[in-house]
Amino acid sequence: MSKCFNEPGPVTTVHGYVNDVVTGKPLSNVQLQVVSQFGYGQSSGNYVTTAADGSFYLKFTPSSSSGFYLKPALAQQRRYYFTSPYPRLVLGQDNNFTLTAYKFVAVGIHLINNSNQNRSDFTLNLKELNPTAIRFEAFFDLAPPKADTIFSAFLLQQSSYQCQSYFFNGYTTAGFADSVNFYKTITLGANDTTVVITNP
Repeated sequence: MSKCFNEPGPVTTVHGYVNDVVTGKPLSNVQLQVVSQFGYGQSSGNYVTTAADGSFYLKFTPSSSSGFYLKPALAQQRRYYFTSPYPRLVLGQDNNFTLTAYKFVAVGIHLINNSNQNRSDFTLNLKELNPTAIRFEAFFDLAPPKADTIFSAFLLQQSSYQCQSYFFNGYTTAGFADSVNFYKTITLGANDTTVVITNP
């Protein structure tokens, strides 16, 4: 007798660890969820949060016998970037995964431009220095340049970034036209923070 996909699947367990790519240490308080195969986006309502040692364990009954995957919960996806495709669960069995992820910290960027440098446009580019595997960046555009502005970004923890400020007058085929540049380097820790970038 065939089994319908909309019938509940067999009881399934999933356990393992989540570790930080940069430090190699366990990542705690990372919320994971089981989702269906349809676009990775259909939640099954089953969540688990990693313990202090990065471990997790979840036992659930699938709502159907279709494919299910383990991925970070939606609220976590600005905080963590997982290095591998989301693993598919084998229903009715015990699934064991060790996952690795980059952790991001929330950074408040207080930008102070003491002058517009007689330019019409401004761009702030935060580029990671000496990336381990993937380079992370953030871009902010202002036209016209503002004197005092606050941005928010999620950037890789315990990494250094070069903050590149460009004042310019429009674009050419070669890039910024008539640009004036200023640079500052910042180094982030493991916690959320605020940095101040001041340009002349």
